[in-house]
Amino acid sequence: MQLIERQLQRAINNIVEWSNKSGFTISAQKTIGIHFCKRPLHPDPELFLSGVPIRFQDNYKFLGIVFDKRLTFLPHIASLRKRCLRSLNILRTLSNTSWGADRSCLLRVYRSIIRSMIDYGSVVYGSARPSYLKRLDYVHHQALRLCLEAFRTSPIPSLYAEAFEPSLSSRRDKLSLSYYFRILSNDKHPLRGTLLNGNNNRLFNARPSCIPHFGLRMRNILPDTFHGVKVHTTDFCGHPPWMENSISYINPFGNFTKSDSNNSVLISLFNQHRQFYKSYQPVFTDGSKSLNHVGCAFFTNGHIISYKLHSFTSVFSSEITAVYFALKYIDEHEIRKSILYTDSMSLLESLRSSSTCNPLIKEVKDFYRHLLSKGARILFSWVPSHVGITGNELADKSAKSATEFLTRPIVYADVRSAVNQWCHCQWQEKWNMETNNKLHVIKPVLSHWVTKLNRRCDVVLTRLRIGHTRLTHKYLLFAESPPTCSHCGDILTVKHILIDCVAVNRRRLRYFCSSSFDLSFLLGQIPHFNLFMYLKDIEDVKPEGSQYVVVDGGHLLRKIIWRKQTTFGAIADRCVQYLNNKYGQDIAVIFYGFPDDDKKITKNCERLRRAAHFSPDVMFHEETVLQYTKEKLLANECNKKRFIELLKKALQKANICVQQAVEDADLTIVNTAISVAPRCDYVRVVGEDIHLLVLLTALASTHSNAFFPKVWKRENAR
Repeated sequence: MQLIERQLQRAINNIVEWSNKSGFTISAQKTIGIHFCKRPLHPDPELFLSGVPIRFQDNYKFLGIVFDKRLTFLPHIASLRKRCLRSLNILRTLSNTSWGADRSCLLRVYRSIIRSMIDYGSVVYGSARPSYLKRLDYVHHQALRLCLEAFRTSPIPSLYAEAFEPSLSSRRDKLSLSYYFRILSNDKHPLRGTLLNGNNNRLFNARPSCIPHFGLRMRNILPDTFHGVKVHTTDFCGHPPWMENSISYINPFGNFTKSDSNNSVLISLFNQHRQFYKSYQPVFTDGSKSLNHVGCAFFTNGHIISYKLHSFTSVFSSEITAVYFALKYIDEHEIRKSILYTDSMSLLESLRSSSTCNPLIKEVKDFYRHLLSKGARILFSWVPSHVGITGNELADKSAKSATEFLTRPIVYADVRSAVNQWCHCQWQEKWNMETNNKLHVIKPVLSHWVTKLNRRCDVVLTRLRIGHTRLTHKYLLFAESPPTCSHCGDILTVKHILIDCVAVNRRRLRYFCSSSFDLSFLLGQIPHFNLFMYLKDIEDVKPEGSQYVVVDGGHLLRKIIWRKQTTFGAIADRCVQYLNNKYGQDIAVIFYGFPDDDKKITKNCERLRRAAHFSPDVMFHEETVLQYTKEKLLANECNKKRFIELLKKALQKANICVQQAVEDADLTIVNTAISVAPRCDYVRVVGEDIHLLVLLTALASTHSNAFFPKVWKRENAR
């Protein structure tokens, strides 16, 4: 420690001396020291800045990252987790199961506000223990659940696949590998020598408990395909922008495009162009990239030269490489006047631009400038591909069949693309092992699925794809037994409801024209257009056995929409038709009563409240045409009595049991349901008042077969 103190104090004194000569002042009060050491017995060194002792702390935040003396990064992870959890409230405000921003917008908010904080500095704190890093996974998973509104029991791999968002560990690997190769692409980076030096590998192998440095960790992650890859270094101190020469190009085809023109017309235009530039020797260049082959080639004066490139090389880089070696060929053979033809418009635009940072483009420009200084005249021209131009076809064929491998450094952009592709393949391999995952059957290949549904439908579709819904998996939250189908007795799952249950086979035939299909047919990348209509229809599937339905008359009045210029008899017929279509024949409709006005009871108070919306007294019969809105007409007590009497006659004519309570109908409805329960397998009570559920729970026995389904007030029969 004494040797370290002397070395550090000498360095501090040199800095103070330099700052005094340069006019800078270093504040001793703002200077903090940290002694990075895992052994508690080592005391902190005593260092002085201009005679003032430097304070040492256990933690210090530097450039947004909290460093602790043991380099565990646990304080930084705890602080980061706290800030991210606070930012999750933004997603909670914007998201809901039935309203709010769509999935893509929420994911964009998450990536820009929350994930960006997690990504920052992950190259540094990624060396922390896996148990510490897992504390950030909760933030990631919670954010994905909010964006997708997936059910709380949804498996984590399903969240990744549905949102097309990898795990944080996979993302840290991708960012770290990209930074690793970025350092290698800069030959002046201070860490480049450390990354290339592998002499200390033996020290870390002897002590596995020690966390290896960044370069060794990256070399352990890298697959065999990346070993030996040389990254093209970038010269950031090249020619200044005002000395960069833009290279213009010729387009001999003018406004004629390949998609709108005949090949013979394009060939004719090219022949005219060649006649005009017949003194220039043509050089055709091309690059090719397929699944297992990358090549480049150029053709001129009967000679074809082709090279096979590294598989990481992009099509754009192969095109540039072909142009570069064509220029070298021109230099070696001292061709004074030449014109280079390429079918890559992006390459020509990059050569014309003066702001490109691609090292291969700079290499071509430098060599082009060198040839111009020697008196060569070189032009560039664009030609369309695969239209029958002989030179272009030969260059393309040679690039695809090149066998001579060219050892050449790869630009950083191509290596980064290869890193992204490798990380995606690693994720796909893990996903392939999830054979029991419900989403894997629907989405075996990981990709981004665009959804254009509203928020409510998108949430329903997401939960169906993942296979975890409130109906099928709520039992996991309450430690209950799995629910079973009321028709077949099988365990209730999404697959059973959509495909296997025989009780809804007819409805499957009606909506999907088949009763034999798989989940990907309904829930694939483009869901079936009748899916949500089918889901809405099977909500009211009658259970097996006899069923009796008791309907609240007030609910029936609110459910049916009244259209103007319709007779009152037609409205009553629509009520009857709605009941028969939805509930069958065994129905009882209970209307509330109209007691005397002088009785101070609940119903009278309700009528007094509605008196503010008084409407004129209307005399009508079955043939009378409706002239008022439903709300305005029924606000009058006499009008409501007349319509209920008219509706009761229509219901009785259709053999539907009708009753009218003395006052409030809730108790009469529940008593009717309980009285008919012994004669039927199921009794359904239909209404909107929560009092019905309270009375049914209080008066019916625990083994009663009467149930109260959920009814949405906003949904009206049309």
